Amino acid sequence: MGGEGVGLLVLGHSVTSEKFSIFVTPQLEFLEPFPSNLKVEKICMHGTWVESQALFFAAEKKVKDLYLDFFTEETLHMFHHCSLQTVESHSSVLNITEMLNQITSLRVLRLTCCGLKDFKFGHEKTFMLLTRLCLTGMFVTRDIVANIGFSSPNLEEVCIVNCRMDDFHLPFNATWSKLRRLIIRGGPSLVGLELSAPNIQYLEMAVFVWDLHLGNMRNLAEVVFNLKNQTGPCYWDIDLIDVLDGLRWMKMLTLTHGFLEALPYNGEHVQLQYLLSNLQVPFADPSYDELPMLLGNLEHFRASTTLEGSALSGALCIIRSSPKLKSIWIEAPYGNDIGQGIMGQIPLYRRQLQQTFKQPRCPFSDLEELKLEGFTGSHDQVNFLEFFLRYSPRLQKVFIVFPNTNAIGNDTVASLIKWTVAEIKKLESHVLAPDVEIVFQTNHVEMRGPLRALNIEYSF
Repeated sequence: MGGEGVGLLVLGHSVTSEKFSIFVTPQLEFLEPFPSNLKVEKICMHGTWVESQALFFAAEKKVKDLYLDFFTEETLHMFHHCSLQTVESHSSVLNITEMLNQITSLRVLRLTCCGLKDFKFGHEKTFMLLTRLCLTGMFVTRDIVANIGFSSPNLEEVCIVNCRMDDFHLPFNATWSKLRRLIIRGGPSLVGLELSAPNIQYLEMAVFVWDLHLGNMRNLAEVVFNLKNQTGPCYWDIDLIDVLDGLRWMKMLTLTHGFLEALPYNGEHVQLQYLLSNLQVPFADPSYDELPMLLGNLEHFRASTTLEGSALSGALCIIRSSPKLKSIWIEAPYGNDIGQGIMGQIPLYRRQLQQTFKQPRCPFSDLEELKLEGFTGSHDQVNFLEFFLRYSPRLQKVFIVFPNTNAIGNDTVASLIKWTVAEIKKLESHVLAPDVEIVFQTNHVEMRGPLRALNIEYSF
């Protein structure tokens, strides 16, 4: 079959532990013995333990991509309920560090449910060619992070998924000089993170962080905070102003699922402003409507939030401090109308929200596109639209996306569209970009027209 160029080798245990079943794709032919001239680029191995023969084979073939998966119900139970010391001493978990150090050809390494003992990755810069590392379902400590950074100086992407990070302050620092992408998703709350990798471009944090220290990251392009699938206690103990200040070079910011409105404090779920006021930041004061610094490079902002009154003012505070924004996308899941939550009804937060609707210190001269998804026609939503129509001279398109008709009914959506058109027409005299195109979207149809000639009536 012409052995050169085969891309994937999968090794799995056969009936006896002395040999492996070898499957090569795309031919899917059974090979035994293994042809010596066959080129292997990628090896995937699954099971509670891996024979040293397989890893030595990977070293001999100079494999570039290695995936070791130890996932079983047993290892999953240990991960959730046992200490690191217990996992390390368990007989079914193999210490593969020494064998891994022989595979110096690796570009990509993915490890799942590996309770690795003394995970040092070699005492020297062993993996000079390694550019991508993914750890899933593992214990990640400060020493592990430091050792990986030392032994793999050319790492460009690190992905940590559903890992237990019980140690304090994982150090992604100058040692990680080539790091471009850092992704941390799921798992219990992260105690601490020190991030000062100078060339990082993409940062995704899908986990609560108790203590976050950020260094100078001038090459930062995109930041994502996503708390949708967070498990365990949900506590923040960070100065959000300092965090945003450390991220001031970013060009794209995404805050999704709970970042703006579900920040517990003293055991109670409170809003962004309440947390910040506790940190001696006068964010809860109605006179405070902008950040103390400009996010001067931010071009794209997206927030998925319940958009209660105070959460909306938190989003607006970030927006008002970002004069170079080109696009804004606010997603409000149906059932959580803007301004209708308990916090949104407290007079202090109502005053704060109205304050954030006042004229910004500079117009949104670069803003071209605004999208509001989950529009239900609340008073605050109309004010939100008016705010951008008033202060965005180059606004080209406004997308208004209504909830699914299956959730609220066809007649309700039709009435919302007619009412919204009438309300927007009232704003026409205040609009800086009168030729802006207004686009109405439902799960059935899309309607559009320029504001000057907006005349949309819709019924099912």
